[in-house]
Amino acid sequence: MNRKVWITLLIGIFLFCGVLAWQGVGAVMAGLKEAGWKVLLLPLYSLIPLFFAVMAWSTLFKGKEKELPVRKAFFPGVVGLAINWLLPSAQVGGEVARAHLNVQAGYSAHQAVAAGMVDKTMQLLTQVLFTVVGLILILLEYSGGSVAVGITAGIICFSGVVAALFWVQNRGVFQLLAKSGNKFRSITGDLSDQHELYDGEVRSLYANTAAVIRCGVFRMIFRILMVGEVWLAMHFIGHPVGLKEALILESLAQAIRVGAFFIPAGVGAQEGGLAVLGVILGLTPEACVTLALCKRVRELMVGVPFLLVWQSQQGKRILKKVAGPKGAD
Repeated sequence: MNRKVWITLLIGIFLFCGVLAWQGVGAVMAGLKEAGWKVLLLPLYSLIPLFFAVMAWSTLFKGKEKELPVRKAFFPGVVGLAINWLLPSAQVGGEVARAHLNVQAGYSAHQAVAAGMVDKTMQLLTQVLFTVVGLILILLEYSGGSVAVGITAGIICFSGVVAALFWVQNRGVFQLLAKSGNKFRSITGDLSDQHELYDGEVRSLYANTAAVIRCGVFRMIFRILMVGEVWLAMHFIGHPVGLKEALILESLAQAIRVGAFFIPAGVGAQEGGLAVLGVILGLTPEACVTLALCKRVRELMVGVPFLLVWQSQQGKRILKKVAGPKGAD
């Protein structure tokens, strides 16, 4: 948590408070009260799409010397998602933690890091495609020129990022990091003798077209199933919508959350974005802010337990290492 992170977090908190003040805390709380205990069903439902997100990542290990079955991938996979949901990690800390847990489980570092990099690229690619679907639906139903321009600009930016990722990875991203000298050494370590292993593993994964396609398909299924969370939440809070409206809300809200990666946990950005989308769709903004809070409840109820278990495991490993081979005191 350096100074920049604190500043962006404060910006997000002010934005969040501003959105609540705009809509009225009472109106938002009334929606949560309407949902009541049914909000607790959202974390249970989310386990279904989370399963496909984990499958997307684990399928990249198929055909390798050491494969990663879904049952073993589930814990590090959800920990990675929880970190990206809740911690100031710029939407990439989760991939670092997954790779770290894989290395602790006996997988090679270059295999774990390469799989995380390819999976992250497929996440962004499917996000672009999913956002395009939402954009097409909103343009067919609602003719808002300024909205169309704004969303289209966002899609172009996302597409540029994905294209740049593909180009850099095929060029040799770890070779470029190695040439950067000490600039990234605190993150990557000394890559002078190992960058070929990492770059070779990335190229090997992309050469396995079937695995990459499976990863992309599972990632897209994850995104589509998350539409069900919006549909359920809106029914629970007393503002039911159709699947089309739910898809628009989810696809564009996901894009806003990714675009606000510099704000820890997307605080304020998700709430404000959903409120604006609600106005475009003819929904009450307070209903969409309540929807955003329902999503926060799911993130906390699913993410916090996994993060606590993860921290407990890592703490025990550190204490065991400090205690030495005898384990005394």
